[in-house]
Amino acid sequence: MAELAEKICCACTDCTGEQSQSQSKYKVGDKVQVKQNLVAGQRYGMDGVVTDMLRMAGKMATIVSVTKYGKYHIAEDDSWWVWTDEMFEDTTDIVRMDIVRMEMQNVVQSAQSEQAQIVFVKHRASDAKEYAFEVPAEMAQYLKKGMRVRVETKKGAFDGNTTTDVICGDRTTIEELLKRNGAYLPLKKVLAAYKTTRLDDIQIPKPFRNSFPASYKVKNCYETYITYRRFDRDIVVDKDNILTDGYVAYLIARMIGIVQVKVTVKY
Repeated sequence: MAELAEKICCACTDCTGEQSQSQSKYKVGDKVQVKQNLVAGQRYGMDGVVTDMLRMAGKMATIVSVTKYGKYHIAEDDSWWVWTDEMFEDTTDIVRMDIVRMEMQNVVQSAQSEQAQIVFVKHRASDAKEYAFEVPAEMAQYLKKGMRVRVETKKGAFDGNTTTDVICGDRTTIEELLKRNGAYLPLKKVLAAYKTTRLDDIQIPKPFRNSFPASYKVKNCYETYITYRRFDRDIVVDKDNILTDGYVAYLIARMIGIVQVKVTVKY
């Protein structure tokens, strides 16, 4: 009964001496944060807090109505309790910090979007012409001059050799550089790089170790290597040398005693 009486007292909106609705701090639709340290039985402004209201402590709430005395009802308790300004955190600083944080994030994203990373590639060593390709951000720190890479072109994926290190710069500078070479943004991308690694250094994930490749795949891969001294599929690893594809070729290489193999690195 005491709690019911307390509830009725807190829900009452006929108290006098309070601010008018036009002077209320919040309006319908505003998001507010209920104070974390509310104490049941204590008054905040012209109303008190009851135990049931404490479940909202520290949480965000939405104002759904404002009484003529400047008190509030919130959606989260189905407008059951009456809330006062003193029960809410002053969110001015919180909102201001959120705005600053968003503005800083937009500046960083804008700066990043204005950067470009490219590399020049020859498809064959004897070619006179070099072609520029976009370098994905995750690959930029690994690509070096003289590396074998796979690139996308209008005619599909082709291999080539990088003739420069990765060139980074703002889009305006990169565009000027490309213009002198008869190229324009956006460019086709570098898809993967090649490297030679020790077979023992390749890490094999458990799903591969527990699998049993089809016999025809093993046969075709083995016969291709015996005939052409190359596999019929790439051995693919990630930047940490973990196998992601080409397990059959890996098994054939190990079976015939190859120590070092060329692998495709996808970053």
